[in-house]
Amino acid sequence: MDPDFISSGDITLAADVYSFGIILLRLLAGKPALGIINQAKQLVQLALKCCNAIRKNRPSLDGEVWKVLDLMVKVNEHGKLPPLSSSSVSQNNIIIPSYFICPISQEIMRDPHIAEDGFTYEAEVIKKWFESGHNMSPMTNRQFQHHNLTPNHGLRSSIQEWLQKNA
Repeated sequence: MDPDFISSGDITLAADVYSFGIILLRLLAGKPALGIINQAKQLVQLALKCCNAIRKNRPSLDGEVWKVLDLMVKVNEHGKLPPLSSSSVSQNNIIIPSYFICPISQEIMRDPHIAEDGFTYEAEVIKKWFESGHNMSPMTNRQFQHHNLTPNHGLRSSIQEWLQKNA
């Protein structure tokens, strides 16, 4: 509950912004959301601003909050990578198949490998994930039983063919 609501009993739009911030934090902490990895930092910052205990320090819904959400809605509607991606392909507004995108880096995979959780990642990215001490799957939040990777040759071939046609 909004700290101002608890102390004053006033129901305000700022209290709704606080609740919205809590929802964002729960969504971010509950499970990874494919397609917003590059936006996660922005979402966390926005959620923390929304949850500011001081009412006047919260962002406006029609300003800062809507700018972040509007971008995500457009991305979900059109199936395109967000502009925060460093992929040059996305700058040309070409629709990229979601399964070509590494769930961690949010970039088109060049060397896709399947991990123990059944998801495919860019080989170098998932190796760094393991090396940095992560034992939980970034997709399922379950502990990896092993760090063996299997090359996904079929997907790699499909990505290369797609890139030749669209890059």
